[in-house]
Amino acid sequence: MMPTYNAQIAMIGFIHRLRVYFREMFPLPARMLNAVLLFISFSTMLTIVCGISAEFDWRLIFVGSFNAFVIVLILRLMDELKDLDIDRRLFCERSVPSGKVQESDIKFSLIIAVVLFVLVNAIVQTAFWSALGLLTYSFLMFRYFFMPSKLSGKLLVNLTTHNPVVALLLLYFIHLHASWYSPKTETIFQFQSIVLVGMYWGLFLSWEISRKIRYSHEENEYVTYSRIFGRTGATLISGLVQTFSFGAGLWLSYHFGLSPIYVGVLLIGFITLVITYVRFLRLELPSSRQLKLASERYAAIVMSAPLIDLLVKGIIENVSF
Repeated sequence: MMPTYNAQIAMIGFIHRLRVYFREMFPLPARMLNAVLLFISFSTMLTIVCGISAEFDWRLIFVGSFNAFVIVLILRLMDELKDLDIDRRLFCERSVPSGKVQESDIKFSLIIAVVLFVLVNAIVQTAFWSALGLLTYSFLMFRYFFMPSKLSGKLLVNLTTHNPVVALLLLYFIHLHASWYSPKTETIFQFQSIVLVGMYWGLFLSWEISRKIRYSHEENEYVTYSRIFGRTGATLISGLVQTFSFGAGLWLSYHFGLSPIYVGVLLIGFITLVITYVRFLRLELPSSRQLKLASERYAAIVMSAPLIDLLVKGIIENVSF
């Protein structure tokens, strides 16, 4: 009975440490909500710009949202292992360097996440090879594409090689829809689909840049974009990417007849973002973390825009005069 008792104690300890990790580094409710919002928002826009007649399908939402959530979790766990030495030197208060969570916990969690990802996609089978390609690219990122000496610690090179995983996730969404609803290939793989991918990709690219911009007094050994381009230059680069996403949204709205409600929501989000950027450049924000939060807020507003549009139009159509 002793081995069984020890195994139970070990499992209880693992679950406790995992709860600590998720609470501090990867809040599950927020990440799950983000995954569902991303998939539903992108799917809604895809059906609009590609003219796909599709009914609401909970199974499709589950598969797409599940894959979005789990692949982000896999990437987070991989980054935890890749950045462990840096975290021990510069961010020793974090859960793993501080000892609150063990390195073995991260490795075991990563194995579980990968197995779940493969099993679910093998059972569903829809767009299986696309999902497997997404997972393979994630592992190549984890191994620095087998060129650690050329990629490790090089921020711009890593951005170029790692951030495209977002575009691959969005292309997986397109492939999933193509497999699920079986529209003609020329219906779904068109120029507007690429613009849509670029629009949503820009939201995450700008977030990746903005979270590594610092005030001068906040800088340390950690390599940031503000150390490379200067605080103003890095902020402008992040802003330009977000401006591209805003412009792509306006272009799609104009060419595919999205309502003024959609445009209004985009405009509100963009104006709020610009105000935050101006305040940051004028040294009026308490910390550079506000840039990251502003990028997250803007992404949430943009992804919510098509859903708000549908909701408001549905309310208007059902109002009796």
